[in-house]
Amino acid sequence: MQTIYTLGGLKGFNRWYDYAYKHTHMITKEAKQRLKIIQFWREHGLKATTDAFGAKRSTLFGWWKIYLNSEDRIESLNPGTQARTVNNKREIHPLILKEIKRLRLEECPNMGKAKVKKNLDIFCQNNKLPIYSESKIGRIIKEKKIYHHRKKYLISEQSKRLISARKSENQRILKLTSPAI
Repeated sequence: MQTIYTLGGLKGFNRWYDYAYKHTHMITKEAKQRLKIIQFWREHGLKATTDAFGAKRSTLFGWWKIYLNSEDRIESLNPGTQARTVNNKREIHPLILKEIKRLRLEECPNMGKAKVKKNLDIFCQNNKLPIYSESKIGRIIKEKKIYHHRKKYLISEQSKRLISARKSENQRILKLTSPAI
């Protein structure tokens, strides 16, 4: 059957489409092995399958369910990601975060994590909050991007001309005062 490309007019689209299709419908060796184990299980039973392949009953039923739900597509038996679905999130007390922002943005813009810790320890003891380590404070500053941004001044054309005139004046004076070699 011939593939019909809907966006065939775009340069390189067909190649990228074939590449994407290949990788979304790729059948791995692991998937073929799982299908072979399932077929062996359906033919010879559970005892023979566990002896031959070492696959447990719950695993076999899981693979069988995945295979049936995908309408008998072998690529559904490809091993999925084993990464956790919910990653750990750093829990920061809102008052502590507010104090870190105040210290970094209002009190002293260039305050490092060591100085923030000293001030934050006093704040936490007064408010009966947990005390964070210096490294944790550094990670919070980095994660929440608590940086002081200096104001940028707009320079008009007239100011630019004055600055360049002063620079050239200074260079001329330097040439006049430097000793001749």
